[in-house]
Amino acid sequence: MERLLWKNRLIPALELLLAALVIWGSFAPIPFGNTVGLLLLASASLWLRGAGWGDIGMRRPKSWLRVIAWGVALGVAAQVFDVRVTTPLLARISGHAPDLSGFRSLIGNVRQLLFWLAVTWTIAAFGEEMAYRGYILNRAADLFRGTQVAWVFATIVSCACFALGHRYQGIAGMIDIAVSAFIPVIVYLLSGRNLCIPILMHGVGDTIGFVLIFFHRYPGV
Repeated sequence: MERLLWKNRLIPALELLLAALVIWGSFAPIPFGNTVGLLLLASASLWLRGAGWGDIGMRRPKSWLRVIAWGVALGVAAQVFDVRVTTPLLARISGHAPDLSGFRSLIGNVRQLLFWLAVTWTIAAFGEEMAYRGYILNRAADLFRGTQVAWVFATIVSCACFALGHRYQGIAGMIDIAVSAFIPVIVYLLSGRNLCIPILMHGVGDTIGFVLIFFHRYPGV
C-alpha cells in the first residue's frame, strides 16, 4: 500500500517537474513553444493513464448559452479589472508596469492584430487553458489525492507555472499573471471542472487586450 501511494505521488511529481522544465525552456512573448510542449506532455500522460481530455475538462457543456454569457462577462470584467486596477496598482507599488514591449509592433498594425487574434483563439485560449488549468492543475491535485488541501496547493502551482510561462513580462507582469490566473481556476472548479467557460473567458480577455494595444491604449506598451 505504501509503495503504491509513493508511486501515485512520484509520477505526477515527475510530470510537474518536466512541465516546469518545458515552460522554462521556452522564453519568448509567443506562447507557441511552452504551450505546445505542455500539450504534448499532457496528451502522453493521459494516454498512458488510459484517460482523455474529456476527463479533465474538454467536455460539451449542458448549456452553451450559459457558457457564452459567463465566458464573455467574465472575460470583459477580468480584463477591465486588470487594466484599471491590477496593473496600475502593481506599477505604483513596484515602480514598474508589466513589460509588454514585445507587442509594440502590434500598435496600428492590422496584420499583427489579426495574427495575435488567431493566436488568441487557438494556442492561448484553448491551448493554455488545456495545459495549465486542465493538465497541470489536475496533476498537482493528484499529488495529494484530490483533497481540498490538494486543490489549494494545485491552484498555487498552476498559477505559478502560468506566471513562469509569461516571465518575458518581468516581475510585475508575472505577479499580474499569477493573480489573474486565480480567476479561471476558480471558474473551472465551480463549473464542475469544465474548461469551456475558462476558454471563452481567456479568449475574450486577450482579444480586448490586443485591441487595446492596437489602439495604443494598454498600460506598459
